[in-house]
Amino acid sequence: MLDPPFDVVSLNGGIVPAAEARVSVFDRGFLFGDGVYEVVRCFAGRWLDMDLHVGRLRKSLVAVGIDPTVADELPRAAHALLGGRPLDASIYLQVTRGAASTRVHLPTPGLVPTVMAMLSPTESLEALRALPAPLAIDAVTCVDSRWLRLDIKSISLMGALLPLLEAHRQGAGEVIFTRDGLLAEGGASNVFLVIDGRLVTPPLGDPPMLHGCLRTRLLAVAIERGIPTTVRRVLAGELQRAEAIFTTGSRSLIRTVRSLDGAPVGDPTGRPCGIATALWSGLLDAIDRDARSLT
Repeated sequence: MLDPPFDVVSLNGGIVPAAEARVSVFDRGFLFGDGVYEVVRCFAGRWLDMDLHVGRLRKSLVAVGIDPTVADELPRAAHALLGGRPLDASIYLQVTRGAASTRVHLPTPGLVPTVMAMLSPTESLEALRALPAPLAIDAVTCVDSRWLRLDIKSISLMGALLPLLEAHRQGAGEVIFTRDGLLAEGGASNVFLVIDGRLVTPPLGDPPMLHGCLRTRLLAVAIERGIPTTVRRVLAGELQRAEAIFTTGSRSLIRTVRSLDGAPVGDPTGRPCGIATALWSGLLDAIDRDARSLT
């Protein structure tokens, strides 16, 4: 049982106890996975890059033909669930096309979107600063057989879940997808490499991938810290010679990949990559600076 305020949800504009929240069995999110979602992280009551997340949610809604003004529910629900409290949390907001009176593939006209949001606790900035480097994970590679519209943050995640389940069976915490011989993204993240002392990441859409908000933030941090950076197509084979590999996500922030397909990545002594640690400290500084500017 979660403690307040994590035991309530925002549902269609109201705040209700999570145990009492109800959605129709005819909701198209339940029947078809017909919906999109967004996740934003909060530090001491200050939301990280909320404008980027609202913009990405709006693009997803436009892409699937749901009223894009529903994206305005993200900051509204975030404000309502926080209630002015300086919490360390993340918000998950989901928008489905709505519920009809029966199950039909083509949506009937006039459906009203279902909007649900909930908070979950996350680490504080102080707790993250106590870590000298990002947390480390093990990862495995997988050929990407998902659909091509990965720019849409769809709630239909079976294509990612099955490889993630297989990764878990192998003792790994993340899967790194490759498509047509190129590095794509992680199962729930974007991917960065350090090659010949330079930060490298694939361009958005080549191959298809999610437009990560934390990816955008980290590229800005790299420029600020003077880290040589290249956005280019990355051959799958370059993963094996990378000096470091790490993943980025709005909730997970940065995770260093310590082993890939069972082989160690980077320094054999286990020392963290200098670029990864510089990006970690730079990211936390940027979060702190942004939070102070909002007070």
